[in-house]
Amino acid sequence: MPVHICWHWPMIARGYEEPCYDVVSDDGAELFCFRVTKKETIKTALGELDTVVVERLRKPNSPRHTQFWFASSLHYAIVKLVHQEKKGNTAYSLEITYYKRDSD
Repeated sequence: MPVHICWHWPMIARGYEEPCYDVVSDDGAELFCFRVTKKETIKTALGELDTVVVERLRKPNSPRHTQFWFASSLHYAIVKLVHQEKKGNTAYSLEITYYKRDSD
């Protein structure tokens, strides 16, 4: 049951602090909301990148935590993601190793 999300986030590029998106899966649509938490320069396989750090908003007592890093110089492509199921225990993460922009 794949879920497809556009990882180039124009709402963040336009300065939205708490964007929300409808995400559609086989089970129907669900509203996912996010919060811009800070700007951070991170080291990647592509070199240092200035990023906007965004977290997924969840219910107050949720043990899950997901953060995304979007690089402004790469048209706000996701360059890092960390997801934790329990505080301190990373369930999965990813970091960019290659970037190629599709032709417009």
